[in-house]
Amino acid sequence: MKRIFPALLMSVIIFNAGILLAIKSRPVASVSIPITSLKNGDLILRNGKGIVSHWFRGMSLQDQQFSHAGLINIEDNTVFVLHAYQESNPSGLIKETLDQFINPDLCDKFAIYRYELNTHQRNIVHGNMLKDLNSKIPFDDTFELYNGKEVYCTEWIHDCLNKSMNDSNYIPKTIVKDFSYISPDNLYLNSHAHKLLQKQY
Repeated sequence: MKRIFPALLMSVIIFNAGILLAIKSRPVASVSIPITSLKNGDLILRNGKGIVSHWFRGMSLQDQQFSHAGLINIEDNTVFVLHAYQESNPSGLIKETLDQFINPDLCDKFAIYRYELNTHQRNIVHGNMLKDLNSKIPFDDTFELYNGKEVYCTEWIHDCLNKSMNDSNYIPKTIVKDFSYISPDNLYLNSHAHKLLQKQY
């Protein structure tokens, strides 16, 4: 699994890259979410429609509703999502508007969760989010934990929260035989996260 999964996933990523770029160029339908209901560091998840999303969704062992995730970043009364994305150019940690991230052409549902953070903790998380974005962290095509500064989407959120909270178990990881990874459900099926909203298209 350790070697086969990344190879298979990369093949479908390459196959779908052109399709995804075409979708992202279309006009984006707006979804009304009051900005006052969101905070920096809120977790957002979506369920993608493509083959790559099918692979990521299947990595969750308890709840396979979602395939991709990011963290909310609010700037000048605009909601953005920071997320590690393999189809961007260059691939890696990027910033998109909320409407781009939850584009119904890309996904059929999304949900937002909030971690139980006080103001000081949330500021630390937000600061680390922006630091990582400015560092232009590349995407981890090998899907290996702790292999340097490369990250995949769920790994980045796991690392950002655990580092910010100084707690290596704040966001847990999944272990299957000798392979450790961060699945989408690791991010919200824990004692620190509670759901704010969920929408299905």
